[in-house]
Amino acid sequence: QLAGCVLLKYGIGRRIAYVTAEKLIRGEGGQAAAIRGLVAKEVELATLTPLGRGVVEGDVRRLEIVPVGPGHFGYRVDRAGAPFTFRLNDGHLDPGAIPKGTPASATLTPAGVAPIPRPLRLPATCTGSFRDTAGPDQAPGVEVRPSGGQRATPIAIGGPFGAGSSGLPLELQPAEQPKN
Repeated sequence: QLAGCVLLKYGIGRRIAYVTAEKLIRGEGGQAAAIRGLVAKEVELATLTPLGRGVVEGDVRRLEIVPVGPGHFGYRVDRAGAPFTFRLNDGHLDPGAIPKGTPASATLTPAGVAPIPRPLRLPATCTGSFRDTAGPDQAPGVEVRPSGGQRATPIAIGGPFGAGSSGLPLELQPAEQPKN
């Protein structure tokens, strides 16, 4: 079971979007194959008022949160070979197109939250960028680079359990085999 796997992304317009997954589905070899019971939610950041909720049916291999204009999100879903996109409109899931080529702000897979592969700009009130980092035998982390280019000293965020700009990968234990 995968309980409380949360994907967070701060949005423009004072909203956050997050996705929870209920179950982790393993393949024949015990590897993480899909996630099930996904619920996408959007919340007004200032008051934590729920703005919408959408249930994604079926086994999902990948879900991306995509910014689609000021204060709005779209979602790309790869559901067992049947990809689709949606937005949350008037509090409900509304299937609809998302502009192709728009990069995802956060991605949820059966292995947890995927690191963002490129540096992202900090909000307008701050100058600089941030990116996910990880190395061999290192916990994942986030590097914040203030404006000033390569001369600026980066700030590392992490710890023994790691850090991620949108969440963390899951550390999966091998599936238990039935005892004879």
